[in-house]
Amino acid sequence: MKALLIQFKRLGDIVLTTPLIDALIKNNIKTSFLTNKMGKEILQNDPAIYKIYTIEDGFKTLLEIRREKFDVAVDFIHNFKSIIYTIFSKAKKRVAFHRKHWWKNIFYNVTPYFIDRGYTVFDRLELIKAIGVDAKGAKPRLFISEKSKNKIDDKLEKLGIKKDDFLVTMDITHRRETARWCKQKFIQIADWLNDSGARVVFISAPDEIEYVEEALSLSSKKHTFLKNTTISELTALIKRANLHIGNDSAPKHIAVALNTPSFTIFGKSDPSGWHPPDNPRHIYTTKGLSCQPCNKKSCKTLECLKTLSVEEVKEKLKPFMEKIWAH
Repeated sequence: MKALLIQFKRLGDIVLTTPLIDALIKNNIKTSFLTNKMGKEILQNDPAIYKIYTIEDGFKTLLEIRREKFDVAVDFIHNFKSIIYTIFSKAKKRVAFHRKHWWKNIFYNVTPYFIDRGYTVFDRLELIKAIGVDAKGAKPRLFISEKSKNKIDDKLEKLGIKKDDFLVTMDITHRRETARWCKQKFIQIADWLNDSGARVVFISAPDEIEYVEEALSLSSKKHTFLKNTTISELTALIKRANLHIGNDSAPKHIAVALNTPSFTIFGKSDPSGWHPPDNPRHIYTTKGLSCQPCNKKSCKTLECLKTLSVEEVKEKLKPFMEKIWAH
């Protein structure tokens, strides 16, 4: 049997789809992935993926997918573009969650109703359970090339960061203000970590560099900012880290997939949906206001983030970090 997974949206969503690869290959299903160029870069080292297609290749990709004659196509996006790719796949089983608009369902013949299972990974696994695939024990997965690993090792060595240093990657950015803790407070946490003996490395997407530089200008400490890393290098960096700290965004999901301990600050988002449950290597904090979670794109007060103090974050982060440091 041959299966095509369709997910070409944000990087975090792509990472959160990788447990299906884990489940499918355990069931001896030949698995391919339709994604974007960024997704291809983070998935390309997975030895179990038969082929990776990219939407940037347009009509060429459509023809290649049609020629492959897939048995199953699983669409996680369910928009006009993904519907086109699903139809072109000519898969015998076309899978997507049932939608309210009837016309969106007519292109699929396996349409389970969405039931909130908590963690987003569990929700997505329901799509392949609907076609009889055993998904027990499936987890996020990422693989790193030796080339990317060596590049990051070289960069860190040139910056004076040693292999035995306690390395913390810090992601202070997010495209939504409702999920972005104050940069001034992140800097205070970074300074505190620095005083504790840790080496903090800031990360960002190319269009977020200026924001991070503005934040770093608020600190009197010497922190490292790795700019313009490729997705592969970013993955290798997070794998090398002893701890990842940040907002609820793609680097956090990368850390989970790599089993790098993570500490996440939540604003608008629901931790039950975007944080792995019952995993002591990954913890989070939230102000816990009655309005949380709201999933809003904007907010007049941003109270949940603005009132979450540095001391409150330290109170939860310190014992977690000490446990990691001890090992």
